[in-house]
Amino acid sequence: MEEWKEVKLGDACQIKGGKRLPKGINLIETQNNHPYIRVRDMGKSKYLELDNSYEYVDDVTQQSISRYIVDTGNILISIVGTIGLIGIVGSTLDKANLTENCVQLKDLRGIDKNFLYYYLISQYGQSEISKGTVGAVQSKLPIKNIQNISIKTPSLPIQRKIASILSSLDDKIELNRSINANLEEQAKALFKSWFIDFEPFKDGKFVDSELGMIPEGWKVEKLSDIMCISKESVNPKKNPEMDYHIYSIPAYDNGLTPEESEGENILSNKFVVSDEMVLFSKLNPRIKRIWYVHNALDNSVCSTEFIPYKAIEQKFTPFIYGMINSDWFYGLALSIVNGSTGSHQRLHPVDTLDFQIALNREIVAKYSRVVEPLIYRMADNISEIQRLSALRDTLLPKLMSGEIKV
Repeated sequence: MEEWKEVKLGDACQIKGGKRLPKGINLIETQNNHPYIRVRDMGKSKYLELDNSYEYVDDVTQQSISRYIVDTGNILISIVGTIGLIGIVGSTLDKANLTENCVQLKDLRGIDKNFLYYYLISQYGQSEISKGTVGAVQSKLPIKNIQNISIKTPSLPIQRKIASILSSLDDKIELNRSINANLEEQAKALFKSWFIDFEPFKDGKFVDSELGMIPEGWKVEKLSDIMCISKESVNPKKNPEMDYHIYSIPAYDNGLTPEESEGENILSNKFVVSDEMVLFSKLNPRIKRIWYVHNALDNSVCSTEFIPYKAIEQKFTPFIYGMINSDWFYGLALSIVNGSTGSHQRLHPVDTLDFQIALNREIVAKYSRVVEPLIYRMADNISEIQRLSALRDTLLPKLMSGEIKV
């Protein structure tokens, strides 16, 4: 058996902190070349890549914090707030800015980048991170304690073999996510073309309505005419020994994998989740979270931070998903948000049912038939992601401890 050596993280790489924004300066939503990585952008996948959830700094601010940019391939660790989230900077975030609540690991020496990533997310790495965390009121992970994190490593060739096994699983997970993003965009584009721009019907006759000109034979309806909000709820504590599957916001952010918990550990009432339901997050809705539930697991419930929508006629569920996932619905939802910034923003679920849209039921049924295979394939991909994630999480500690030889 090859001997594994113990090294300190500070001896294996350079550790560099991020930068707080200057006083009085806020992030902007207008896209430019200066994205800003925050803790909330971490923990979703192995690689951090730019998407529409990121915010930016302006050109002037960029000049004052430019010494704290990250490079593709650097490993990031969150050190304040949710501590111990790990990610690798992807190519779309090369030269991005980094919050002071994270550090970056760069210039690795004698340790493989991917092996280090997997060690840090393993129970062994997370234990070391936990040991280095200090503070009673607000916990933090000081750089000096990061330098003292202990890592057990085999030779570089073995490190790379271990990382290759785990990376192959993560690569397939990321491929499935990419496929789903493409399928999602197809459904969105089709919805916009048919129900917002009326492109396939341009050659027909249009009539005036309260929403403007719409195709003849269509009518303006409220969303309450085609979908409803499920009100069925349950108090899991009344069944303390029952196992529940919880569709929560953390579970959504963790790869759309419902959490499992016994009823006695669930502190509040939950909505019952059933087949063919579309969940829309009303918590800080600026971060778009939509969860299509094709086949609900046994005893499935969801956080009351989700709005559980159902089609009045189940055959229209694909349309309901396409509509809720559309920029049209999302824009209207943001327009009725109340509360302050960030996680305190909410919208009143029932208000969304008053949104009006021009519909033709035959066209809705046709759209549903076209989109149904797309969303079913997305559901299958999500199920495979969950299986691959479970396999990776099973192998991870065994590979990192040397229990499984490679």
